[in-house]
Parts: sequence; C-alpha cells; structure tokens
Amino acid sequence: MRSLTTTRTRKLTSLSSIDLVPAFLGRQQTCGRHVRILALVAALIMLDGVDLQLLALTTPLIVDDWEIDAAVMAPALTAALVGMAVGTLVGGWLEDRLGRRRVILFSATFFGIMTLATSQAWDVTALTGIRFLAGCGFGAVTPNIYSLSGEIFPAGLRARVMGLLAVGIPLGGVIGAGIALVAIGPLGWRGCFVLVGVITIAVVTAAWRGLPESPSYYFMSGSVEKAVSTLHRITGRSADEIRTLADAVAVEVHDGTTATDGYNETDDGGIFGSRSLRLTVGASISFFALFFITYGFLNWQPALLESAGLALDTVLQASLVLNVMSTVGGLLVAVGLDRIGSRVTIISGAVVAAGVLASMPMLISVAVDGSGGGEIALFVSIAAIGFIIGYVGATLYANVAVGYPIRFRSSGVGFAAAVARSAGIVVTFTGGFLLSAATSGVMFFVTLVAMSVFSVIGALINNRQIVPFRRRLPDSRAARHRDARALE
Repeated sequence: MRSLTTTRTRKLTSLSSIDLVPAFLGRQQTCGRHVRILALVAALIMLDGVDLQLLALTTPLIVDDWEIDAAVMAPALTAALVGMAVGTLVGGWLEDRLGRRRVILFSATFFGIMTLATSQAWDVTALTGIRFLAGCGFGAVTPNIYSLSGEIFPAGLRARVMGLLAVGIPLGGVIGAGIALVAIGPLGWRGCFVLVGVITIAVVTAAWRGLPESPSYYFMSGSVEKAVSTLHRITGRSADEIRTLADAVAVEVHDGTTATDGYNETDDGGIFGSRSLRLTVGASISFFALFFITYGFLNWQPALLESAGLALDTVLQASLVLNVMSTVGGLLVAVGLDRIGSRVTIISGAVVAAGVLASMPMLISVAVDGSGGGEIALFVSIAAIGFIIGYVGATLYANVAVGYPIRFRSSGVGFAAAVARSAGIVVTFTGGFLLSAATSGVMFFVTLVAMSVFSVIGALINNRQIVPFRRRLPDSRAARHRDARALE
C-alpha cells in the first residue's frame, strides 16, 4: 500500500476545503457506523418535538396549579419558537467558527438543563424566560445536525436522512404525548419535565461518545490528521486507504468527472454573497411559505374544524391524519427527490397544495352538512396536505444542507431554519384573525394558497437545486472501478 507524500497531503487539504470530503463520503457504502450516527442525530432532533408537545399537554395542569387563566400561558407557549429562531441563527454562525460537533453537544446540553429548569418555574414570567432559553439551545442544534448529516452520509442515503430529520419533531411529539399519558398521573407536570430533561442528558451523553466532528471542519482548520482519523471513524477504512481513495476522488473532482453535492467555489460574501444570494433568497421564500402552511395547519386546523361544527372526535382524527401523513411524506422523500430533483418536487407539491387548499372551505361545509362522502373527502384533502408539507419540507432542508459551500453551510441552514420558525410565529399570531375574517376560514385558506404561489417563486429563484441522482453520478460503475484500481 503506498503512502502519500507531503505534496499529496497538501493537495488533499486544498481540495477538501472545496467539498472533496462530501464527494468522498458520498461514494462510500452504508455501514453500521452510519446507522449509529443516524440514530444519534434523529434522537437529538426528536427531543425538540418531545419538549414542545409536553408543554402543550401539561398546560391545563399548570393553569390549575397556578390558578391562572389559560390565555395567560400564550407567551410561554410561543417563547420556545422565538428562542429557536434566535438559536438557529446563532448556532449556524458559531458552527462555522467552533465546529459542528462542539456546538451540537454544548447546545443540546444547555437545552437539557433548561428543560430540567422548567420543572422549577414559579410563574408565567419565569416559565416564558426558561422556555425562550431552551428554544435558543435547541435552535442552535438544528442547523448543525442538518449540515453534518448532509456531509457524512453516503450520497444515496442523504435524502432519506433529511426526510427522517424533517419528521423528527412530529415523531418526537408522539413520544412526548406518550410520556405525558404515562407520567402525568404519578409524576405531575413538574416531574414530567424532570423526566424529559434526564432523557435529554442521557441522549447527549451518548452523542458525546458516538457523534463525529465534520471532517471538512478539520481540513479547513488545518488539522489534516484529525480529519483522516474522523474519516476512518465514519467509514472504517484505514488511513492509507482513505488517503489513496481521496486522491482518486480529488482527481475526478478536479477534472470535472464527478459531481459533488456542494459547490466547488468560495464566496467571501457568505450566504448573502453574489454566488449564494439566489439560493438564500429563493430558499428563504420557499421556507417561509411552506412553514406558514405547516404551522397554520398544525396550530389552527383543530380550532377551525371545531368552530365549523364538526364533532371533537372528528377534529382529533383529522389532526392525527395530518401528522401521520406528514411523517410518511418526510420518510418517503428520497423516492422522488433522487429521481426528479428538488425544483420539480417543490413546484409540483405547491401546485397540488394550492388546488387542495382552494377547495378546503367547500369540503368543510360539505362535511359539516353531513352529505354523503363529505367527511371522507375532507380527510383525503387533509391527508394530501400533510403528505405535501412533510415531503416538500424534507426536500427544502435537503436542498440547503448540501447547497452551500462548506465554509458557511451551517450559517445557511441556520438562516433557513430561522425563517421557518419565523413563519410559525407569524401564523400563530395572525391565524386567529384570518379565521375570523370570513366564514369557513375562506380568508385563511386564500392566504395559504398565496403561500403556495410564493413557494413556487422561491423554487424558481433558487439556482442551487438538487439534481436527480443519475445526473450527479453519471457513471457510478466506472467510479467504483476506479476506487478498486486505486487500492490495488
């Protein structure tokens, strides 16, 4: 087995700073190490959903305990979302300077401590402040997990990973509901937050042992040996194999024979520089539009259906259908994304969503009237919206997770996630007004249709789309043959 000379090492370092590492890791076969890393990042993402759902379900107990009106809890319920918007911006900025792993672990630890602190809140003001800080902690985790996942997993697995991460919060919500169902009785609302805080610290402890740092970060900071060691930890290949195969991939990237998920360029302007500006603007528009629809349905669909006259059981079943289909959509994202790319996925999803949303007021009226098949038609429409927001949401995160140059990738993902959170905040405060502006929520649905149109506009502006897999790796058999020859 040959070794690299000093010249080869310098060559490896230089090329790795412009996305050699994702190209190299994208060519690896899925192994047990990838599964373990995926389990850790998915668990970290799901903790957010657990915590958010837990507060919503324990609010009646808190209201009774403190003898306050339920409306007074509104600031505490929204504080975490505001904190997440702040945290995603700060977390992306910190990662580009401190490394992804370090920011993920310290932020998740802080989040766990704040969850424990929630159990000791003494009034709404204290609870609101603690929830804001908890949101800041978890918000910093999100962009770094997406950026790390967009780099270290094999190319054929990345879209599926993004899909799983995109549905991590809804899945966490299901877990949070289960914890509340089992633990509220014996532990009370304070004990529930202690339990979730302990679970969070346990997951973070496992992540300290099993979560690798970004090899690209090590290359960019000049720590070549640490980068090679991390690549060994991820792939299981020896250091000599890694250096040899990386040289082969570097030649292909240099010659233009292998496409990478990122972009082989620098942009001193960061996410708002001339080369990344269209990605930032276009993705931000699509993110805001899609998550306005997402949070609009999650937060206001139950109130809308109940005020329209549907039975409570029907309302709860509709919410279940929405969440289940959103989860299914996120998990299945790779089926279409690898075949048709992100732009077609976003545009087609927005067009279908606009049609379904435009028909929703009529379907609600028919369901309330009890006409034959009206309720079934409404449930099918809600299922379609759930699938679309899960599918397109995962696509958008996958797009920004691989679209930016590595130097400021987490900043880009963090900004997009902050935009998504801001959409949730806006629709939380304006949804009630939109619902009351016309019967059957007509103005509400008109606004959501308009958001579908904006999602299309954003996709057209964005010039950093994920292309179909066959175009990224036009001759994968030849690539594998070159890898085999490189190891001879």
